[in-house]
Amino acid sequence: MTHYDFHEYANIFPMLEGEDLEALRADMDANGQINKIILHQGKILDGRNRYRICEMLGIEPETIVYPGDDPLGLVLSQNLHRRHLDASQRAMVAEKLANMWQGKRKKTKPANLPVSEVQEHQEVTSNDDTNFSQAEAAKILNVSERQVRSAAQLRREASPEIIEQVEQGEKTIHAALKEIGQPVPGKDGKLRPAKYKPRKKTVAKTEDPEEGCVIVKFPYPLDPQLSDVIEVFRDAFPKREDQRILYDALRCIFD
Repeated sequence: MTHYDFHEYANIFPMLEGEDLEALRADMDANGQINKIILHQGKILDGRNRYRICEMLGIEPETIVYPGDDPLGLVLSQNLHRRHLDASQRAMVAEKLANMWQGKRKKTKPANLPVSEVQEHQEVTSNDDTNFSQAEAAKILNVSERQVRSAAQLRREASPEIIEQVEQGEKTIHAALKEIGQPVPGKDGKLRPAKYKPRKKTVAKTEDPEEGCVIVKFPYPLDPQLSDVIEVFRDAFPKREDQRILYDALRCIFD
Protein backbone atom coordinates (compact mmCIF):
# COMPACT_ATOMS: atom_id res chain seq x y z
CA MET A 1 0.00 0.00 0.00
CA THR A 2 1.33 3.42 -0.98
CA HIS A 3 2.24 5.66 1.95
CA TYR A 4 1.27 9.36 1.94
CA ASP A 5 2.02 12.15 4.40
CA PHE A 6 -0.61 14.75 5.30
CA HIS A 7 -0.32 18.25 3.86
CA GLU A 8 0.06 21.06 6.43
CA TYR A 9 -3.15 22.71 5.17
CA ALA A 10 -5.13 19.53 5.81
CA ASN A 11 -3.76 19.31 9.34
CA ILE A 12 -5.38 22.55 10.50
CA PHE A 13 -8.61 20.56 10.92
CA PRO A 14 -8.99 17.80 13.54
CA MET A 15 -9.20 14.16 12.44
CA LEU A 16 -12.39 12.15 12.86
CA GLU A 17 -12.51 10.02 15.99
CA GLY A 18 -14.91 7.70 17.79
CA GLU A 19 -18.37 7.13 16.34
CA ASP A 20 -17.79 9.39 13.31
CA LEU A 21 -14.71 7.43 12.28
CA GLU A 22 -16.46 4.10 12.81
CA ALA A 23 -19.43 5.27 10.70
CA LEU A 24 -17.09 6.18 7.84
CA ARG A 25 -15.33 2.83 8.15
CA ALA A 26 -18.62 0.93 8.00
CA ASP A 27 -19.68 2.92 4.92
CA MET A 28 -16.40 2.33 3.06
CA ASP A 29 -16.40 -1.34 4.06
CA ALA A 30 -19.87 -1.73 2.54
CA ASN A 31 -19.64 0.62 -0.46
CA GLY A 32 -15.94 1.02 -1.13
CA GLN A 33 -14.07 4.32 -1.55
CA ILE A 34 -16.59 6.54 -3.35
CA ASN A 35 -14.66 9.85 -3.19
CA LYS A 36 -11.03 9.92 -4.28
CA ILE A 37 -8.27 11.28 -2.07
CA ILE A 38 -6.87 14.60 -3.33
CA LEU A 39 -3.09 15.02 -3.41
CA HIS A 40 -1.06 18.23 -3.54
CA GLN A 41 2.75 18.35 -3.60
CA GLY A 42 2.74 14.57 -3.13
CA LYS A 43 0.80 14.83 0.16
CA ILE A 44 -2.84 14.30 1.12
CA LEU A 45 -4.67 17.61 0.84
CA ASP A 46 -8.18 16.22 1.31
CA GLY A 47 -9.18 12.73 2.42
CA ARG A 48 -7.03 11.96 5.45
CA ASN A 49 -9.80 10.00 7.15
CA ARG A 50 -10.54 8.01 3.98
CA TYR A 51 -6.83 7.20 3.81
CA ARG A 52 -6.87 5.96 7.40
CA ILE A 53 -9.83 3.71 6.63
CA CYS A 54 -8.01 2.34 3.58
CA GLU A 55 -5.11 1.46 5.88
CA MET A 56 -7.49 -0.28 8.30
CA LEU A 57 -9.16 -2.24 5.50
CA GLY A 58 -5.90 -2.99 3.72
CA ILE A 59 -6.94 -1.52 0.36
CA GLU A 60 -5.00 0.73 -2.00
CA PRO A 61 -6.43 4.29 -1.87
CA GLU A 62 -7.69 5.90 -5.07
CA THR A 63 -6.13 9.35 -5.55
CA ILE A 64 -6.14 12.33 -7.88
CA VAL A 65 -3.82 15.35 -8.06
CA TYR A 66 -5.35 18.70 -7.17
CA PRO A 67 -5.64 20.66 -10.43
CA GLY A 68 -6.45 24.09 -8.97
CA ASP A 69 -4.38 26.99 -7.64
CA ASP A 70 -6.00 27.50 -4.20
CA PRO A 71 -5.22 24.42 -2.08
CA LEU A 72 -5.97 26.15 1.21
CA GLY A 73 -9.29 27.38 -0.13
CA LEU A 74 -10.20 23.79 -1.07
CA VAL A 75 -9.40 22.52 2.43
CA LEU A 76 -11.44 25.25 4.10
CA SER A 77 -14.39 24.80 1.75
CA GLN A 78 -14.51 21.01 2.00
CA ASN A 79 -14.18 20.81 5.77
CA LEU A 80 -16.47 23.69 6.67
CA HIS A 81 -19.09 22.29 4.31
CA ARG A 82 -19.20 18.72 5.58
CA ARG A 83 -18.00 19.05 9.18
CA HIS A 84 -20.29 20.30 11.94
CA LEU A 85 -17.75 22.12 14.12
CA ASP A 86 -18.75 24.14 17.18
CA ALA A 87 -17.39 27.63 17.92
CA SER A 88 -14.49 26.35 20.04
CA GLN A 89 -13.40 23.91 17.33
CA ARG A 90 -13.53 26.62 14.68
CA ALA A 91 -11.52 28.96 16.95
CA MET A 92 -8.83 26.28 17.32
CA VAL A 93 -8.69 25.94 13.52
CA ALA A 94 -8.47 29.73 13.13
CA GLU A 95 -5.60 29.83 15.63
CA LYS A 96 -3.71 27.23 13.60
CA LEU A 97 -4.39 29.15 10.41
CA ALA A 98 -3.00 32.41 11.85
CA ASN A 99 -0.08 30.74 13.59
CA MET A 100 0.95 28.85 10.44
CA TRP A 101 2.06 32.02 8.65
CA GLN A 102 3.75 33.50 11.75
CA GLY A 103 5.87 30.37 12.07
CA LYS A 104 6.82 30.47 8.42
CA ARG A 105 7.85 34.10 8.61
CA LYS A 106 10.14 33.45 11.55
CA LYS A 107 11.78 30.53 9.73
CA THR A 108 12.27 32.32 6.42
CA LYS A 109 13.64 35.54 7.88
CA PRO A 110 17.46 35.21 7.55
CA ALA A 111 19.59 36.54 10.37
CA ASN A 112 22.52 37.53 8.14
CA LEU A 113 20.66 40.03 5.93
CA PRO A 114 21.29 43.75 6.37
CA VAL A 115 18.45 45.59 8.09
CA SER A 116 17.67 47.50 4.88
CA GLU A 117 17.00 44.22 3.02
CA VAL A 118 14.95 42.40 5.66
CA GLN A 119 11.61 44.00 4.70
CA GLU A 120 12.14 43.25 0.99
CA HIS A 121 12.98 39.62 1.78
CA GLN A 122 9.89 39.25 3.99
CA GLU A 123 7.64 40.54 1.22
CA VAL A 124 8.98 37.89 -1.16
CA THR A 125 9.02 34.90 1.20
CA SER A 126 5.68 35.65 2.89
CA ASN A 127 3.75 35.90 -0.38
CA ASP A 128 1.74 32.68 0.04
CA ASP A 129 -1.74 31.43 0.99
CA THR A 130 -0.98 31.30 4.72
CA ASN A 131 -0.68 35.04 5.25
CA PHE A 132 -3.53 35.47 7.77
CA SER A 133 -3.75 37.56 10.90
CA GLN A 134 -5.83 36.39 13.87
CA ALA A 135 -8.58 38.81 12.87
CA GLU A 136 -8.65 37.52 9.28
CA ALA A 137 -8.59 33.88 10.38
CA ALA A 138 -11.41 34.59 12.84
CA LYS A 139 -13.54 36.06 10.06
CA ILE A 140 -12.95 33.08 7.79
CA LEU A 141 -13.95 30.60 10.50
CA ASN A 142 -16.87 32.75 11.71
CA VAL A 143 -15.62 33.27 15.27
CA SER A 144 -14.53 36.33 17.23
CA GLU A 145 -10.91 37.44 17.44
CA ARG A 146 -11.22 37.08 21.23
CA GLN A 147 -11.99 33.37 20.78
CA VAL A 148 -8.90 32.96 18.60
CA ARG A 149 -6.72 34.63 21.26
CA SER A 150 -8.22 32.28 23.86
CA ALA A 151 -7.44 29.33 21.59
CA ALA A 152 -3.82 30.50 21.34
CA GLN A 153 -3.66 30.83 25.12
CA LEU A 154 -5.06 27.32 25.56
CA ARG A 155 -2.57 25.83 23.08
CA ARG A 156 0.31 27.46 25.01
CA GLU A 157 -0.80 26.40 28.49
CA ALA A 158 -2.84 23.19 28.23
CA SER A 159 -1.74 19.58 27.85
CA PRO A 160 -2.12 17.79 24.50
CA GLU A 161 -4.96 15.72 25.99
CA ILE A 162 -7.04 18.80 26.86
CA ILE A 163 -6.30 20.44 23.51
CA GLU A 164 -7.48 17.29 21.73
CA GLN A 165 -10.68 17.26 23.78
CA VAL A 166 -11.46 20.81 22.64
CA GLU A 167 -10.57 20.03 19.03
CA GLN A 168 -12.87 17.00 19.13
CA GLY A 169 -15.75 19.07 20.52
CA GLU A 170 -15.78 17.36 23.92
CA LYS A 171 -15.37 20.63 25.84
CA THR A 172 -15.25 24.35 25.12
CA ILE A 173 -12.18 26.58 25.20
CA HIS A 174 -13.71 28.51 28.11
CA ALA A 175 -14.24 25.32 30.15
CA ALA A 176 -10.74 24.08 29.35
CA LEU A 177 -9.12 27.35 30.48
CA LYS A 178 -11.06 27.24 33.73
CA GLU A 179 -10.04 23.61 34.24
CA ILE A 180 -6.32 24.43 34.05
CA GLY A 181 -6.74 27.58 36.17
CA GLN A 182 -5.94 30.10 33.45
CA PRO A 183 -7.50 33.59 33.29
CA VAL A 184 -10.65 33.61 31.19
CA PRO A 185 -11.43 36.57 28.89
CA GLY A 186 -14.79 38.18 29.59
CA LYS A 187 -17.15 39.67 27.04
CA ASP A 188 -15.23 42.94 27.32
CA GLY A 189 -11.99 41.14 26.42
CA LYS A 190 -10.42 41.63 29.88
CA LEU A 191 -8.79 38.65 31.59
CA ARG A 192 -10.29 37.49 34.87
CA PRO A 193 -9.31 34.68 37.25
CA ALA A 194 -10.76 31.29 36.35
CA LYS A 195 -12.86 31.29 39.55
CA TYR A 196 -14.13 34.82 38.98
CA LYS A 197 -17.84 35.37 39.58
CA PRO A 198 -19.50 38.70 38.78
CA ARG A 199 -20.94 40.51 41.80
CA LYS A 200 -24.69 40.62 42.00
CA LYS A 201 -26.23 44.04 41.68
CA THR A 202 -28.07 45.32 44.74
CA VAL A 203 -31.14 47.50 44.48
CA ALA A 204 -33.43 49.13 46.98
CA LYS A 205 -36.75 47.27 47.20
CA THR A 206 -40.26 48.30 48.16
CA GLU A 207 -42.22 46.41 50.80
CA ASP A 208 -44.82 45.39 48.23
CA PRO A 209 -43.32 45.79 44.76
CA GLU A 210 -45.53 45.48 41.76
CA GLU A 211 -45.36 42.15 39.96
CA GLY A 212 -42.26 41.96 37.77
CA CYS A 213 -41.02 45.39 38.90
CA VAL A 214 -38.62 46.63 41.61
CA ILE A 215 -39.01 50.30 42.55
CA VAL A 216 -36.78 52.43 44.76
CA LYS A 217 -38.49 53.42 48.02
CA PHE A 218 -37.76 57.02 49.05
CA PRO A 219 -38.46 58.44 52.52
CA TYR A 220 -40.01 61.53 50.93
CA PRO A 221 -42.66 62.11 48.21
CA LEU A 222 -41.57 62.28 44.58
CA ASP A 223 -43.11 64.08 41.66
CA PRO A 224 -44.52 61.52 39.19
CA GLN A 225 -42.29 62.82 36.38
CA LEU A 226 -39.18 62.43 38.58
CA SER A 227 -39.92 58.93 39.85
CA ASP A 228 -39.76 57.48 36.32
CA VAL A 229 -36.35 59.10 35.72
CA ILE A 230 -34.91 58.07 39.07
CA GLU A 231 -35.93 54.44 38.59
CA VAL A 232 -33.53 54.22 35.67
CA PHE A 233 -30.66 55.08 38.03
CA ARG A 234 -31.74 52.96 41.01
CA ASP A 235 -28.83 50.51 40.61
CA ALA A 236 -26.27 53.33 40.59
CA PHE A 237 -27.71 55.15 43.65
CA PRO A 238 -28.68 52.58 46.31
CA LYS A 239 -27.92 54.91 49.26
CA ARG A 240 -30.60 57.33 50.43
CA GLU A 241 -28.17 60.23 50.68
CA ASP A 242 -27.18 59.72 47.04
CA GLN A 243 -30.83 59.48 46.11
CA ARG A 244 -31.48 62.81 47.81
CA ILE A 245 -28.65 64.48 45.83
CA LEU A 246 -29.98 63.01 42.59
CA TYR A 247 -33.53 64.09 43.44
CA ASP A 248 -32.45 67.69 44.16
CA ALA A 249 -30.42 67.83 40.93
CA LEU A 250 -33.28 66.51 38.84
CA ARG A 251 -35.74 68.95 40.44
CA CYS A 252 -33.51 71.81 39.32
CA ILE A 253 -33.69 70.43 35.78
CA PHE A 254 -37.46 69.91 35.75
CA ASP A 255 -38.23 73.14 37.59
